[in-house]
Amino acid sequence: MVVSETRNGVESDYVCDAQGSTIGLLDASGAMTDRWEYWPYGEVITHTGSSVTPLTFLGVIGYFRDVLGKLQYVRARHLRTDLARWLTVDPLWPIQLAYGYARSSPATRTDPSGRNPVCLGACAGCASCAIDLLIVCPPGMDNWAQCASDVLSNLPSWLQWLCGGACAGCAACLAVVAAKAVIPPPVVTIGPILAGNQVICTLYANSYCRFLIDLPPLYYDCIAEAIPACMLALSP
Repeated sequence: MVVSETRNGVESDYVCDAQGSTIGLLDASGAMTDRWEYWPYGEVITHTGSSVTPLTFLGVIGYFRDVLGKLQYVRARHLRTDLARWLTVDPLWPIQLAYGYARSSPATRTDPSGRNPVCLGACAGCASCAIDLLIVCPPGMDNWAQCASDVLSNLPSWLQWLCGGACAGCAACLAVVAAKAVIPPPVVTIGPILAGNQVICTLYANSYCRFLIDLPPLYYDCIAEAIPACMLALSP
């Protein structure tokens, strides 16, 4: 979580709301220099002050607004706030909407990984149960199956249901994620793309990815993603 920054020698402390959006910046004396208000999907309603920061909408938890102003980079994908949708398919599609953001509930949900990790909760619960079992019944011990059966049968019924449900949910979720590899994701076109924007977006991508210039594989991956994202952002 971001709490402060030093930009051009000036230190600022972040003030955030309950979700993690920056609603103010404090200078070294504790005075509020900037304030922000947002629409639910991240568009800025008002900004008072002159400070420049890319960490605005959900910025404290890692959402990064790029120089175009329409896009939020969220680790795995770009979010276009004016359209309330991602620009690329959710890695967990078809469990999740391919392009929908935060299950259409931006006031109560966030997606700081950019992947909407719906499997995480169930699989973490299943892993916790499995680890406890393996501590009592280490793999390779004699009569392991009997040991595991005894441990499970001695659990409270509510915990048996909890562990069983978590592991079943994890298995089902992972099965659907694996199946998506053979299901072509939907294709979405967002407005006409103007050929003249190619030059603008190439320049933008080189500037946006310049910090990776010494890491050629990552640099070219960044360029390959940034140019199409820019073209879509500039489309009407």
